[in-house]
Formats: sequence, C-alpha cells, structure tokens
Amino acid sequence: MLLFLILAGGCLALFGILQCIEPRRLMNGMVFTCFLGFLLLGMLALVGTLGGGMGVSLVLIALVLLLPLAFLAAGVALVINGTVLMRLEGRRLRNLLSMALGLMILLFMLALAAYPLLARYRTSSAALVTAMAFMVLYVSFLFVSYLAGAVFFGFPPPRLNQHFLVVLGCGVKGERVPPLLAGRLDKAVQFYFRQARRTQPPCLIVCGGKGEGEDIPEAEAMARYLREKGIPEENIRREDQSTNTYENLRNAKGIMDSAMGRYRCALVTSNYHLFRAALLSRKVGIRRCRGLGSPTAGYYLPNAFLREFIGALALHKRWHIAVCVILALMTLGAMG
Repeated sequence: MLLFLILAGGCLALFGILQCIEPRRLMNGMVFTCFLGFLLLGMLALVGTLGGGMGVSLVLIALVLLLPLAFLAAGVALVINGTVLMRLEGRRLRNLLSMALGLMILLFMLALAAYPLLARYRTSSAALVTAMAFMVLYVSFLFVSYLAGAVFFGFPPPRLNQHFLVVLGCGVKGERVPPLLAGRLDKAVQFYFRQARRTQPPCLIVCGGKGEGEDIPEAEAMARYLREKGIPEENIRREDQSTNTYENLRNAKGIMDSAMGRYRCALVTSNYHLFRAALLSRKVGIRRCRGLGSPTAGYYLPNAFLREFIGALALHKRWHIAVCVILALMTLGAMG
C-alpha cells in the first residue's frame, strides 16, 4: 500500500514539473494517468488491509465488475450519442465515429462474455481475444492520458500580454462564418478587448485557405467577421494558404517570426481541438504558447474529441502500431 502511494506522489510531482517545462506533450498526460492508477491501487490496498480477507475479496470483486461495466456503459453511451449526432448533423462519414466505436466496444464485450467457452473449446480464439484486450487497455490508457493533457493544457489561461492570437479556421459556407467558427472568433474578440483594456491589444492571425464549396478563403471570411465585431484592420493578419491545422500553424509561425524575434502567442480554436493544435504547434517549432478553447455543443463533443484523439495518435502512429503488435505477439506466444 505504502509503495503505491509513494509512486503516486512521485508521478504527481513529475507531472507538475513536466507541465511547468512544456505542457504540450502527451507524456504529461501519461504520467498523470499513472498517478491515478497508483493512487487507485493504493486506495484498494488500503481497503483490503483494513478489511482483512473480506476486504481483499471485495476489492477483487469490485475490479472484476466495475471495469467491464464501465466499458459497457461507454459503448452504450457512444451508440446513443452517435444516433443523436446523425439526426442533428446528418449521416456523413465523419459523424459515424462515436457510433462505430460504441458498436466495437459492445462487440468486444460480447467476445469477453464468451471467453470461458472460447478458452475451453477454441484456444486460438481465446488467445486472440486476450491480445485484443491488452491492445484495448493500451489505447484506453492513451485516451485517458490525452484527455488529461487536454484538460490541463487549458489551465492556467493565457495572460493578458500576448503579442499574437492565432485563430484556427474551419470550413465556411460560401462567404458566411458558421456557428462553430463564430465561436472561435468570439472567443478571440473577447480576449482581445480584455487585453486592450489593460495593455496593448494583440494582433489576430486568422488561418485558413479556400476549400471546396467556399467562395472566399476562410481567413478572409474570418477577417470580415472580426471587423464587424470592432477589431481594427491593422490588428488582423491573414494566413490564407493553408488546408489543414499543421499548415495553419506552420504558416502562422512564419508570420510571427517575420514580425518579431521573441513573442508571446495563444492559440484560439474549439475546446475539443485545442490540445491537438497545441501538439502540432510544438511540432512546427512555435516556442511556447497557451490556448483558448471555445465551447462546443455537448452532443457534438464526443465524436469530435475522438476524431482529435485519433489525429493525435497519428502523429506517432509507427510507435503505437509497434506497441500493439508487440502486445499481440507476446500474448499469442504465451498462450500458443
């Protein structure tokens, strides 16, 4: 018990140090997830110690029941969310992610329920289910780590002394700014005037090129919206050549580098998108930055966050694929 609590304290201290040095890393969230894991084990060991043999039995029963129930609840919730999302946003491929993942979780739980039969009559199938279980646990660990990183990246919020606000775009409808993008721009406008009341206002860099079905570049539509909100033209810079978030940030870095040598900047985007944008900002070489996340409709958030999580995993896809392959081979080898 004491060992688990010491390890939890060490992970928490390391997490604090890493956050102070550089909050734009998935590793920080992984350390925090380890803290949660060791803390949980320490608390369970404490319950087992205080309760004697009965306490240990209760702890084991709780672990055996709670984990499957948690996965089952997550699967059902994702299927329900996917149904709501498709009804409100249309049956497009990008809106199917939460439902697809929910169905995969439910199928996996069905395979786990059949595990005793598989282990008795079809050992090869049982080994495959076991390998899948280890891979699911690994991806779940990464998801909790990404979620922790995303939550803690938003704290503390940027100080009111920024030189630049980098507002990331998304698709416009003709020349009109849609509600999702308007939320990002409103967040930037709010910060702009708060800082202007205390010191020099920041320069707003609006990012986004012209995509399919758009009459003008996203950056131009965003600039027009900002002018309507009272932002002077001289405090707006357009980055209108990019087609994705990586290019948004790479081109925005070029604008900031050409303007001054050392600068302070903050990213402005939707809350679900903020942490992956932060990871990419580090990748393109932006020295340090904080973030401002605009709110997103609750029904839209799970699907969008899952999409961002997959995008974040893709930044190091070879590493994650290698880990999953090693886990599968070790499991199949041990049970073969």
